[in-house]
Amino acid sequence: MVTRALVLLGGALLGAGCLNGNESPLGDEGGSQPFERRTSALSADGYAPPHVAPTIQAHAALGAAAPAAGASAAAPNGIEYHGGSVIHAPVAYYIWYGTWTNDTGPAILTDFISNLGGSPYFGINSSYTDSSGHVRNVVTYGGEAAVGYARGLTIDGAKIFDVVAETIHSGGLPLDPNGVYFVLTSADVSVAGDHPGEGFCNTFCAWHGVGHLGSTNFQFAFVGNSDRCPGMCEAQTTSPNGNAGADAMASWIAHELEESATDPKFDAWFNATPVGVGENADKCEFNFGQEYQVPIMPVSVPGQFTARLAAATSVISPAPLPTTRANMRLGSRDYLIQTNWLNANGGLCSLGVRRLQVDVTGEVVTVTSQPDGISCQGLGCVHFFDPGTAVTLTASGGPSTVLKQWVGCDSVSGNTCNLTLTTDRAVTAVAAPLCSATCTRSCIAECIQDGGLPRTCTGPCRVLCGC
Repeated sequence: MVTRALVLLGGALLGAGCLNGNESPLGDEGGSQPFERRTSALSADGYAPPHVAPTIQAHAALGAAAPAAGASAAAPNGIEYHGGSVIHAPVAYYIWYGTWTNDTGPAILTDFISNLGGSPYFGINSSYTDSSGHVRNVVTYGGEAAVGYARGLTIDGAKIFDVVAETIHSGGLPLDPNGVYFVLTSADVSVAGDHPGEGFCNTFCAWHGVGHLGSTNFQFAFVGNSDRCPGMCEAQTTSPNGNAGADAMASWIAHELEESATDPKFDAWFNATPVGVGENADKCEFNFGQEYQVPIMPVSVPGQFTARLAAATSVISPAPLPTTRANMRLGSRDYLIQTNWLNANGGLCSLGVRRLQVDVTGEVVTVTSQPDGISCQGLGCVHFFDPGTAVTLTASGGPSTVLKQWVGCDSVSGNTCNLTLTTDRAVTAVAAPLCSATCTRSCIAECIQDGGLPRTCTGPCRVLCGC
């Protein structure tokens, strides 16, 4: 496990990469330099050490040594903000490393990333903010590149960075400051760690890091095919999509994308105590929340039918398919994806939320919600609810204020706004001074009576009077 002190050291080196006569240019297969000091002849490229996601066994050992940090005044939701920036709208790029011919993995993982943005699950990351706003519930799939065995069957962090840098330099993928470049390896590829004894399937299943090409920073990540070590990096050896390795990779992609968005330079959202490092996805690793059963999909090979598929489609005596675990449906597929840490509502591992923002403009009124969560008198009041929750907002004014208008509701009844959170929502309560005799006398020429309802005013009276 990379410690926070090492990560911060690497972050300090991030902008200091410069080539000297002893450093290897991009493309050198040696890879003998320390991970955090690796640079390239091309624009003095370099990167910081990664933050790793441990295997099942390593995670259990870490959990025993480092219980989750609780809420505090500095971290009321159980995760700490350290002042850094987040990625507000991440763009995911795939780099296929190794052999993926006749493998359903690319189709499964492309479907996953293409349907992740806008989901209740990725909406959890909207609870993370910086001085410019929150992480939006948006994930763009920016494209892919296939590189074969560009650095051989055994690679390490240095070679993974080289693969990303070379793919960008060659025009295979664009250089994107909002990009997270995933190097996805086939099951025959071995990935070493930064220290002896570390490596994919040994101590980690995936990691993310920060790199730079010239003056542009970007995120990159490694996710290996979990079929290389089912007992270490797969939560189950069966699969909702007929490919256990790819289904497990989907969960690790979610893990690294969430951490790249909320802690891209290792100076934003994480727990530094009591022991080790805890980014948001770390706090919920191997926690899958509420699950359901789905049939195990047969592995489809072009031109062939498996015995299971034949049995399932038999017109004589169809055999029921065995089932496996899943916890979310994105697009047309089911997946088993780890939960993520919600930085709201006291903090918890969640499978998905919808974000409700309430703004009060004009005069002061108080907006409260049922279910509880919103109590607002100004701008930017935010709460997170379970997907599909029916919410009623009620505006209460003082003796001299009146609610003029609700904006963004499904329906309005008097001072109440009703909406159902099938998507993220934003609602505005517009208030004004109560229509008084003094106000109406000064505005009588511009105000008209509207069927006994509060008067509708034009010009200055619309601003000055709630009539």
